[in-house]
Amino acid sequence: MIKIKSHQNFENVFWVNGKLCTKNLVPGEQVYDERLIKTGQGEFREWFGEKGGTFQYRLPPLVPDYVWNNQSGAFNLLRSIKAALDPNNILSPGTFELGGV
Repeated sequence: MIKIKSHQNFENVFWVNGKLCTKNLVPGEQVYDERLIKTGQGEFREWFGEKGGTFQYRLPPLVPDYVWNNQSGAFNLLRSIKAALDPNNILSPGTFELGGV
């Protein structure tokens, strides 16, 4: 039996058999190689349970270059804040390195 419980702090996030999940809005489609769990209430995506947590390798994820090209001032401000807080680029390496903006 599959047990589904809403997350206490986050809307549209669920615990499915003790695994952190979101509802799959496109059943059968995987985006990040996540495990899909089919239930009577729909399909859920398990977010990298085998890897010990969630994983996002780039911020913002899967965003086309034009999103930042027309906001270069905001992009450069965020890049400079990250450089000041993380001069050795240890936290989220690759962040703010989109398409040579």
